[in-house]
Amino acid sequence: MKIPNPSPSLKPRICGNTVLLVGALVYIIVSFFPLFVLAITYVLHRLIPYCFCVGDCAVERRKIWNEFLFEVKSNPEYQDLKKIVFPNPAEVKLDENYWVNPRGMCLMTSIMRPVSRPVKAVVCCCHGYSDLSSFLIRYEYQRLVREGIAVVSLDYEGHGRSDGEFCYIPNWNHIIEDASVFFRECCQQEFPEKKCFLVGESMGGAVAFDVYARLTSQVVSGVVFVSPMTKIKEDMVPHPFIIKVLHWLLGSQGTERLIGLFPLAPSCDLSSLAYRLEDRRRLAHCIPLIYSRKPRLTTARELLLTTQRLSGSLKNFDAPFLVLHGLDDKITDPKLSQALYDEACSLDKTIKLYEGMCHTLTSGEPAENLDIVFADMIRWIESRM
Repeated sequence: MKIPNPSPSLKPRICGNTVLLVGALVYIIVSFFPLFVLAITYVLHRLIPYCFCVGDCAVERRKIWNEFLFEVKSNPEYQDLKKIVFPNPAEVKLDENYWVNPRGMCLMTSIMRPVSRPVKAVVCCCHGYSDLSSFLIRYEYQRLVREGIAVVSLDYEGHGRSDGEFCYIPNWNHIIEDASVFFRECCQQEFPEKKCFLVGESMGGAVAFDVYARLTSQVVSGVVFVSPMTKIKEDMVPHPFIIKVLHWLLGSQGTERLIGLFPLAPSCDLSSLAYRLEDRRRLAHCIPLIYSRKPRLTTARELLLTTQRLSGSLKNFDAPFLVLHGLDDKITDPKLSQALYDEACSLDKTIKLYEGMCHTLTSGEPAENLDIVFADMIRWIESRM
């Protein structure tokens, strides 16, 4: 498959006034502390282009995405990629819209429904951190649509084409509020009388956990967790002293400070661990809306505090649920999925652990493994319609 070059989204985006202001300050201070200024100048030279990039603004991301779609559609070398980006209209009807959340932000939403058969049930998809619902998730989840299951998805604040700074999560409760309100509205207006299920991948597993608590069984008939992030692995958590310093700098959960925007949270390169197949990893990173820097400080705080809270409340989870997890997952720990299964008070719970499979069970595995994972998911949903 012909794959475009990686996205140019990491080009510097530096305001001219910012450069002038920094230059003026440097000129004033240099007379007194020349060596110190040289050191600071070097740090800023490396730091500013990394922290402020093209694509951080939602308007820029939408423009970049439209340019990407035009290139894929018009270049005959990308015919295979075109099949991934654009669903087959003979099988899948796709509706994309911008939904305005309670805070006045425009969030990208999509609904896929079968063309030639009635809708049997609805899946509300909660994507993972730095992901979006317009590419591989959309392509692979068409397996559900072909079985008569509509797929509803929402790009969180700061993700994909939705409003917000790129991959910036200032308040975890905002994500939960947006997903809860939109999924409720969509299920009631578009699919009345149909059973709705949540599917959460990675960080989306934590989203699904909290969304279910708000919607309960009156709206949601069950939850499918795919490599869920119910707790961050111990070897990925910074030293306790660093965590205390970050809490002091950033404030309590939900607090926004300028320093929290900086993508400087200590973290290893997760992109190399997420995909089992190299060509799938390259494919996932050829699109321009994939975030490839370290997590923003505030985002890291929100994820850490959220997983700490969830890990202590697993026993209260009472929804019917299915957990799918690869035993070779290096990002989220399958032992923690086992803990979710063991501790949850639900009377209807199932877990499937896959030998040799990694983190991205629905998009990063060989075709035969994807068939197994989706077959298990579809079978579980159909048995509860």
